[in-house]
Amino acid sequence: MREVNIQQNSSRELRGKTLAPKTLLSALQDFANTGSEPQRSAYFLKRWPGFLEGVIERLTKQEAALSPLARLAYDLQGGKSEFQRLQSYVRAAWCGSEDKIALLLWLAFEEGKSNLVLPDWRRSNFRYEPKTALQAAVYELLKHSREARVCANADCASPYFLTLDPRRKFCSVECTQPAQREWRKRWWARHGKQWRAKLKKRGRSSRRTKR
Repeated sequence: MREVNIQQNSSRELRGKTLAPKTLLSALQDFANTGSEPQRSAYFLKRWPGFLEGVIERLTKQEAALSPLARLAYDLQGGKSEFQRLQSYVRAAWCGSEDKIALLLWLAFEEGKSNLVLPDWRRSNFRYEPKTALQAAVYELLKHSREARVCANADCASPYFLTLDPRRKFCSVECTQPAQREWRKRWWARHGKQWRAKLKKRGRSSRRTKR
């Protein structure tokens, strides 16, 4: 996988750095799985400084006068915060929403000044040039769409994950346990009576043989 160079308009740690595709996907996965509590949003911003810069500003300008951290992490007007709205787009993209993927790839572009794709004569194709780390991450997700999964455990705290196994439905062993318990419960309800009768019959045959 080719590394993506993101030129940030910020003095934060991600400015001008080249992020490996795996790092981009890790940040995007962490963003999708971050809870709605303000402290968790703030923790994400601290862990991945600059990842959302250049995108939030484009999403809305309603709270432009506030500090970036307050503007992203808190909902001061009763609806979803900018952080949460953007997160809902990423979660929909993770589930395969092409409309949300297109929106995320377009954010931070200025009409008439930038294009989503550019011709690549050497490769006889087009190339996409992301403007932000988030766009680069969404682009990587698009290229790895077959690996994107949502954990089948409805109570999973971090349901968005990647896997190379197309049969895998759960993000972890812990998340498979409720499904396994439910499967055993249903099996016992359907076959428990027959199983007990068969076991009882086998016990009788064994006692007769010993005699």
